[in-house]
Parts: sequence; structure tokens; C-alpha cells
Amino acid sequence: MMRRIAVALLTALPLLAMAENYGSARVSEVTSIYDGDTFRANIEGWPAIIGERVPVRIMGIDTPELRSRCSTETGKEREKRLAREAKQFTVARLRGADEIVLEHLDRGSFFRVLAEVRVDGESLGESLMAAGPALRKSRPSRFTRRLATLSLWISPSYSSLPSLCSSSGAWP
Repeated sequence: MMRRIAVALLTALPLLAMAENYGSARVSEVTSIYDGDTFRANIEGWPAIIGERVPVRIMGIDTPELRSRCSTETGKEREKRLAREAKQFTVARLRGADEIVLEHLDRGSFFRVLAEVRVDGESLGESLMAAGPALRKSRPSRFTRRLATLSLWISPSYSSLPSLCSSSGAWP
């Protein structure tokens, strides 16, 4: 009998972890834009202590970094150019928006909110990828991360993005 209960619990725990949904939130104001995939915003209806100047990271994409880690000057200049393009695209979309909604909320690193960002109904991440200055970020799903947290499965490592430091690769 105890064995059946243990098996049932081990089967149900991952399903409970998948069911977690933090909903969505509406942005009342974008206060600053750091780079192509990260900005700060005030969240409508949230208490000031957690809803003002909240760092937000766009879920599922990665843009070049303004602080390049390339070892060559050519690579650094290329990454900085692409990072500026991504940031300019994000600034234009966010500053010109009538409505910004954060969906599928999650907690990311550095205490950021990780979310699918919808600008006037369209995915900002998908728009960035279509325009060129962003790539899809391959990372374990919430389900896989929860399983790893529960020590039921060893999570696969994060896939690395193509290098920006060379002129070859997926980046424009």
C-alpha cells in the first residue's frame, strides 16, 4: 500500500509543477531599457515595493550584449553594433506602444521577471527575431527545471548561442 502511494506521489509531483501559472500583468510605464531583451517597467495594480521599476527579461530570445565578451576588437565592434540595433528596435516598439502585456510570468536570474512580452498584441520576442537582432534562446522548460529541482531528473545543459565574435554564424 505504501509503495502505491509513493509511486502515485512521484507521478503527480511533476504534473503539479507543470500546472503552476503566474498569469499575466499589464505594464503601466516603461521606465528604462537596458538592451534588446531587458527593460524596467512599472506594473499596473502591483504594490510599489514589487511593482515599480521591475526588471523584465523577454522570454525565449537572446540579443547581443552591449558589453561584449569577444577577445578581438573586430568581434567586440560587431557585437556592440548588433546590440545597439537590438536595443533601438526594442526602444521603438516599447516607446511607441499603446499596450504592453507580460504573459507566462516566471522568475529569471538577477531577480528579473521572465515573460513573453506582447506589444499591442504582438510578441516582441518574435518581432525581434524576424527583424534579425535576436535568436531563439534554447533553455530547459519550466517542467524540466522543476523536475531537476525535485531531483527526479538531471536537467540538460543550456545550449549556447552562435558566437558573435566571428563573422560566420547565424547572426547578421
